[in-house]
Amino acid sequence: LFLYGLINFIFPQYYPKLFSQFSQSSLRMVQNREQLVQNTFASLTSNINFILSFSLMSTLLIFNRHLLPIPFWLAYLYVCVFFLVIYVGKYIILQLVGYVFNVKELVSNYVFVVFLINKILGILLFPFILMLAFSKPSYYSIAIVGAAILTVLLFLYRYFFSITSVRNKLHTTSFHFFLYLCSFEILPLLILYKIIVQYFGGTY
Repeated sequence: LFLYGLINFIFPQYYPKLFSQFSQSSLRMVQNREQLVQNTFASLTSNINFILSFSLMSTLLIFNRHLLPIPFWLAYLYVCVFFLVIYVGKYIILQLVGYVFNVKELVSNYVFVVFLINKILGILLFPFILMLAFSKPSYYSIAIVGAAILTVLLFLYRYFFSITSVRNKLHTTSFHFFLYLCSFEILPLLILYKIIVQYFGGTY
């Protein structure tokens, strides 16, 4: 919350532009991306905040289900590092793919959309994080369902926009793009759960 407030204080127009970009059509979203990309500090900090928010949400879910026998903040650190490695690795791989196959512009557009949706998700998860952290256990299910619906809707939005752009320029099929989505978005979460259950000695 402090970091988001700091960005909003230093760059008061950044978040209005961020949500404005999100609400625009897919074509204008990509065309106007320079308005957000040029603000390096706010963009980088917002990406870091997404990692912190999403990791905190994941850690709260893990501890509310008693999956880990280690201290909360240590688990939070592990989860943050895990997602940071995943997203940095994905960014490097995408840049390499763009360079090797000479589709740098397409990769840049896709990365911009991915990070834009992530920034929006990091902000919108705050109410559910607060519910999981401070509310009574009877409200946990509301927070979990709400966060899950929000995350799925934003991921679907990103998927349908991205597949349209990729298909028009690379002539790839929906199935191949779905395989990519499973490999880079769904598989890391399954790996995290498997590590928690087997390596750390958690329970199902």
